[in-house]
Amino acid sequence: MRPAMLDARLTEAARLHPTAESIGPGPTIGYAGDAGAKAVIQGWRECSTYV
Repeated sequence: MRPAMLDARLTEAARLHPTAESIGPGPTIGYAGDAGAKAVIQGWRECSTYV
């Protein structure tokens, strides 16, 4: 099953990181739908990672 908002998240990722190769749509933050089968993705703009 396709994750929720996959196309929008991929478009946003390509716009924010135009030189990144094979960047994904963002991290999965949960699941929704029938039996939790549809992933919900957090966009890169809304998340941050600290190392």
